Amino acid sequence: MIFDNNIINLHYQRFNKNFESCNQLYNIICEDILDNLKDLTNFNPKTFINLSSRSNYLTNLIQNQFSCLQGDFKQFDLVLAPMILHNENYPVNFLKNTGSKLNSNGIFIANVFGGETLKELRESFIKIESVQGKFYPHIMPMVHIKDIGYLMQIAGFKNIVITSKTTTLLFKDCLSLMKWIQKNGESNPLIGQNKTLYSKKKLTNVINYYNNTYRNDNKIYASFEIIYLFGQFS
Repeated sequence: MIFDNNIINLHYQRFNKNFESCNQLYNIICEDILDNLKDLTNFNPKTFINLSSRSNYLTNLIQNQFSCLQGDFKQFDLVLAPMILHNENYPVNFLKNTGSKLNSNGIFIANVFGGETLKELRESFIKIESVQGKFYPHIMPMVHIKDIGYLMQIAGFKNIVITSKTTTLLFKDCLSLMKWIQKNGESNPLIGQNKTLYSKKKLTNVINYYNNTYRNDNKIYASFEIIYLFGQFS
């Protein structure tokens, strides 16, 4: 295992607690999922399940659009897994188990963070830490779009469609971005990550580098690449 499930659960609780103040990206993702579903010809799900323990925002969108039911069904027309897969220690097993919940014409939709996510913050850490010749993984690893397609194939999915969209959000400064990441429950959940206290001087240098390098007018910007996965199960 590379992810600490206890940390991940705490992250989800933190996100739900702070949802109103940090929901920009999650809402965009949910609305993108709904828009993609609306574009599908003759797809009108009667049953669905949302596997996420995050906010009910996506669940409410789906129910309002399709008037479909959640419940204790063996299989579903639609299975949703927003913001889950990137934290799974055994993604193929997760995908297989998820696929088994689909009926013969059912559709699975999920998303993960792609490699361009938080590239500005990652580069700021690398820039400052390169001076001492040692870099720690402060940001959780991201998946490549080709890798996730391969994982879906070996898990037994078919008719796979994968798309990518990069969204840029603005923040007051780098420190505001870091606090926002924590509230979102997306800080680093790696097992064995470096727990040594980061010196105030080094952190200040990272923040100053980011603020000076990735600024747009009076705010700094951060990139989030979202990879969307669509498929049916064999």
